[in-house]
Amino acid sequence: LADYGVVGGYTDPATCASAGTIAPCYLPRDPVKRVQVLSIIARAFIKAPDLRATGFWDRLTADPAQYTNVPGSGSQRSDLTTYRANAGPIPGQAADGTFPDPEGSGTRRFVIQALYRAFASWYGTDRVP
Repeated sequence: LADYGVVGGYTDPATCASAGTIAPCYLPRDPVKRVQVLSIIARAFIKAPDLRATGFWDRLTADPAQYTNVPGSGSQRSDLTTYRANAGPIPGQAADGTFPDPEGSGTRRFVIQALYRAFASWYGTDRVP
């Protein structure tokens, strides 16, 4: 996933040192936040010709009116805007203004719902010309 630009891992030396390794590092047993789940799914579906030959969605710029409770730095708000435009509402989402519990744990149920919506949005449509 790192080679395809989907995940980047931890880059701060203190976090990696606490796990007995050096930066950059991946700590696969760390809990994944709900906002991270959506970012990973969106990045996996976004076209990135310089990294991989496949991809389905065009990256969209962050909508400043959407997900106002998610920091505007980095690409997470852009990832969320892209996911919303292509896959539909975030599981558990009542309105586009905020992300439901972004720092909460990405439970199995949430991951499955989010993945299903992404796959159904693309593979649920006949794209044969």
